[in-house]
Amino acid sequence: MKNNFYYDDLAGSIIITAWRLEQLADRYVFEPLGLSAAAVKIIGLLDHCGPMTPLAISESLGSTKSNITQRLNLLERSGLIRRSANKNSKDKRQILIELTDRGQVKFREVIKVWRQKQKNIGKFFPAAEIKQLLGGLKKINMHLNECQKNNC
Repeated sequence: MKNNFYYDDLAGSIIITAWRLEQLADRYVFEPLGLSAAAVKIIGLLDHCGPMTPLAISESLGSTKSNITQRLNLLERSGLIRRSANKNSKDKRQILIELTDRGQVKFREVIKVWRQKQKNIGKFFPAAEIKQLLGGLKKINMHLNECQKNNC
């Protein structure tokens, strides 16, 4: 018999569900658009926050600097981001990463496809259940933020 460890508790069940959702998003949303989940996280962060340093991107996504640098190189070659001098820094070597117009268009395309896929998933649930689930997830994220601040 298979071990149901991950489904027997809240955190385990959320982890498995998140893994499965990311796998499906990769296969049916990101890959057909020529992107990876990591690339979408970066362009989404830049879209939301505006220009950022590579270090800020790395810290925000909880990834290593070398991994982020590799991803940024790919995104730059694709024309989705650009590097520019950080005029607010005394260190002339510090750069800012920002979305290009092409990057903004690509992110809007991701959002459009993602919303369509969400509708497909959403049709399996009544509106009241979706509202309840979203409320629960919001509460979990608030507690996770607190946990992260306090090193739980």
